Amino acid sequence: MAEYAYNELEILQKGIEQSIDGIAVANLEGIVTFVNKAWADMHGMAINEILHEHLKQFHNDYQLQNDVIPFNEVVLAKGKNIGYVGHVKKDGTPFPTWMSTTAFSDTDGKAVGLLAVCRDISELKAYEEEILRQKEAAEIANIVKNEFLLKVSHELRTPLNGIIGSAQLLELTELEEEQREYLASLQESASRFMGLIENLLNLSTTEKLTEGEVHKVEFNIDELLVSILRSHRSFADKNAVTLIKNIGVDVPVSISQDQPRINHILVNLISNGIKFTRNGEVKLTVETDCNFSLKKCVKFCVADTGKGISPENVNKIFGRFVQEDSSTTRSFEGMGVGLYVSRVLAERLGGSLTVKSKVGEGSTFCLSIPIE
Repeated sequence: MAEYAYNELEILQKGIEQSIDGIAVANLEGIVTFVNKAWADMHGMAINEILHEHLKQFHNDYQLQNDVIPFNEVVLAKGKNIGYVGHVKKDGTPFPTWMSTTAFSDTDGKAVGLLAVCRDISELKAYEEEILRQKEAAEIANIVKNEFLLKVSHELRTPLNGIIGSAQLLELTELEEEQREYLASLQESASRFMGLIENLLNLSTTEKLTEGEVHKVEFNIDELLVSILRSHRSFADKNAVTLIKNIGVDVPVSISQDQPRINHILVNLISNGIKFTRNGEVKLTVETDCNFSLKKCVKFCVADTGKGISPENVNKIFGRFVQEDSSTTRSFEGMGVGLYVSRVLAERLGGSLTVKSKVGEGSTFCLSIPIE
């Protein structure tokens, strides 16, 4: 083993002198008997200015009352303490420190003095304050974003409702076959546009939605499904997709839940199922094979025979603005918020939204929710 050029006492002295932390020793009356260079430099003082002076010279009146006295009470009671203590430089400039103080004893166990070690944490505090400032700025920006989405979405819905209403009235008139094809295309585009707007509205409100804002009403399950499938009939026919409905024999006729939000989730799932399926089928089923903490539950499943989702993307598709194909040349339109909104809504309703998929064989999304 290599031999040191210094004895143990000299090594300890060198370590204290060269420490990056300030070290000071004082008697029980608080009179300084030793400080290292780091302590003196930290306070902008020379060592000879500190020795034989009281420790209170390192603190202003506010720090003495709010930091030092409470800190030292713990030292006297427990023999040691560690934590934040404010200090001041020679010119009175305050700075934060992380400090540890120990009451040490002589060989007879009698307390004879205090050993204090402190580190200037000004840079760390500045970093923490900057992080906090950025966090507050991000929260404000998020509020502004949500308000903007709400305003724009509401402004878009007004003229779009007029377009949809006019198209419905036009459908009641005598039209040639070619005109009806144009009208069907118009209605489909308007319906999908309305879906995008609804997603924007829900994107700005879902995260603020609490359980107390869930409005439960009793509604007929079959009537809800018929309405949803009827509104997607034209879109399905265009993709040569057969729509199928199946309600289990043990499913109640009516349930009590937030019908508008369930409708919104199922519309998203049906729209996606049709969009990603060609010459196949989309099946909407309802069953009671689920439970949440022994509560009664129903499960709505939307199964398609479309392209399916790759294993590496199954867990990603519920993210905001995420699509399995995110390239600029993707074949399918959309903002990538529908599934995110749907999952958040499902969770706010006390339930869950899950998916099982296999590439080339299709996907099955299941909405499970507790009912009354």
